Amino acid sequence: MEVGVRIVTVYGFSTENFARSPDEVEFLFSLINRAFIDLMKDERVHRNKIRVKVIGEIRRLPEYLQETIRKVEEATNGYDEFRFNLAIGYGGREEIINAIRKIARKVREGELEPDEINEEMFRQYLYDGPYRTRT
Repeated sequence: MEVGVRIVTVYGFSTENFARSPDEVEFLFSLINRAFIDLMKDERVHRNKIRVKVIGEIRRLPEYLQETIRKVEEATNGYDEFRFNLAIGYGGREEIINAIRKIARKVREGELEPDEINEEMFRQYLYDGPYRTRT
């Protein structure tokens, strides 16, 4: 904030981490969950109007962690001064593939022409774009 950076993304759990032992993965999920609860209560987040957003394959996370993520995103949804993205269950390749699948469906359904696909439009289908869904 002091140097004018308005958007920060922190990588907390990559898709490759799902291959760790189940005990290790559950321990990491527990740590992440506690961190989100603390973040939701952190007065600096609210005072500085920091919008918290999680990017990644949220549906692959345990229900309790999905619920905590939903709560922290809801609690900061109206903030627009700064953005704090947390990449949980995130892999760059998966993000690109998921965006391509969404675009391909639009083309197949006749809602989009292939010539309309450009960088600006593609960005709308990435995890932090407006077409992001939790399903």
